[in-house]
Parts: sequence; C-alpha cells; structure tokens
Amino acid sequence: MAFDANAVVAEYTKAHEFKAEQQYWQGLKKAIDDSLREYFKTHTYAEWPETDKANNNLLFNLFFYSVSGGQAQSHTIKVSYKKARTPFINVSVPVTDAIKLPKLSGKGREIIGYISMDRAFATDPSILRFDERIFTPQTTTVRDAVDFSAKLFTLTSSTIPAAHVSPTFDCVLLSHQNGFQWIEIKPVSSRL
Repeated sequence: MAFDANAVVAEYTKAHEFKAEQQYWQGLKKAIDDSLREYFKTHTYAEWPETDKANNNLLFNLFFYSVSGGQAQSHTIKVSYKKARTPFINVSVPVTDAIKLPKLSGKGREIIGYISMDRAFATDPSILRFDERIFTPQTTTVRDAVDFSAKLFTLTSSTIPAAHVSPTFDCVLLSHQNGFQWIEIKPVSSRL
C-alpha cells in the first residue's frame, strides 16, 4: 500500500505541538481518517489492500513516547480497515502504558521469531540482557541499549526486508533524569 502514515503524522506534528492529551489525539485520528479516505478516493478499488483478517483487520500501528512526571509512557494507536466499496476505517483511541521494561515495537512478532531461530542472535549476551524475564534497569547502560538496537536493526534489515529498517535509523532514550534524547548509533558492519 502506497499510503504513508508516517507522512500524515509528520505533517500533523509540524502543525500541532505533541501533547499526550485528548485534543491532540482526536485531531491526529481525524487527520489519519481523512487522509486514508482521500487515498481510497484517488486509487482504484483493485489497488486497495486486502483486509488483514489474521491480524484483526489491522492496517498499521503508530507508537508515540512521552515522559511526564518522571514516568516514561508509550501511546499506541491502531488503525483497522476492512476492504469494502465503502471502506470501514477505525482509528483507535491511544492505549497508554507506563514503560517499566524494554518494549519492542513494530514487527515484534516476526523479530522474536527470527531471533529464536537464529542461534547466534538468540544466545548473544547483548540480546539476552533485554529479555524481560531477566532485565535489570539498574545495571543497563545506554551503550547496552544502543548495541541491542543496532543488532535488531541489522536483523530486521537483513532478514525481514519488508520491515524497511536500516541500521542507520535513529534511536531514542527515555530516561527519568533527562527525558527524551536522541541516541546516535553507528551502522553494524556484520550480523554480530
């Protein structure tokens, strides 16, 4: 599907300062819904994507992160769609969660599946340290997080090409002390 949800969000956030508040979410939901309907008007019915019944009609997820009162939170918006001559589009209210453990967003199910099938990744200490069953924030550094992210980027960009992920994509750190910070990462030259 050629519809670019990231472009819609980028345009909306340029015009509206991000605030994890109802008014912001309502405006964003309307912008997504309007843009999708315009996309369907300008493309033939045959070009529209099929309904993803296996994933409860999910078209895409959007993830937002914020820090308020020293607490990092994630906000997930699900966009569902059913292909019909009059398409059914549902843009959910955001589901907000406190971030207490590492959170894998995006193609998580596929990534976890590939990690478990690839012994080198599955046993790599920098990957294992972020297993939520043994994760300890007190002993985890920014370098650990960057190494983990770089390896996941390498895995997704080399094994799951449809994910459109690159080792040069930016990462962010949400911390209680400093809030939101960009983390510069270096491309990984090999898988490990």
